[in-house]
Amino acid sequence: MKSKTIAFPIDFFGPKELGQNIKVIRKMRRMTQQDLAKITNVSVKFISNVECGKKNAYLDKVLYLLRALDIGTRLVNLRQEHFYE
Repeated sequence: MKSKTIAFPIDFFGPKELGQNIKVIRKMRRMTQQDLAKITNVSVKFISNVECGKKNAYLDKVLYLLRALDIGTRLVNLRQEHFYE
């Protein structure tokens, strides 16, 4: 399977898009779900649920996944004029 490339920053507007991007980045980092589960002390099932966009994921655990993948979060003002320039 050919690996997708990611352009940062990544915009996402729901759990499905976030989960899909977590999966792509995890694969870019050459990590399995088991690798990520071990680092973050969550179950493989939890990671699978996040990557599938399940809405019952705990935010704190999702943030741990992001940190383990060496990606951060930021809040931006989408109402700011010229945001996408």
